[in-house]
Amino acid sequence: MIIISQVVIALRSFHRHPLIVAIGAVTTLAIIALSENAYGRKQDTHYTPKLLWLLVIATPIAIAIQTFVNY
Repeated sequence: MIIISQVVIALRSFHRHPLIVAIGAVTTLAIIALSENAYGRKQDTHYTPKLLWLLVIATPIAIAIQTFVNY
C-alpha cells in the first residue's frame, strides 16, 4: 500500500514539493528493502528483533512524509 500511494503522490505532487517527494521515494525504497530482508530472514530462521523494530519505526515515518506532501 505504501508503494502504490508513493507512486500516486509522486506523480501528482512532484511539481509542488520535489525534495520531499524524493525523500519519500528513498524512504519507501528503504522500507521495501527492509521488508524483503525481514521476510528472507524469517524463512531462514535468522530473524532479529532489531530488524523488526527498524521496520516498525520506518513505516510510520514514510507514511508521515507521504501525508506531509499532500499539504
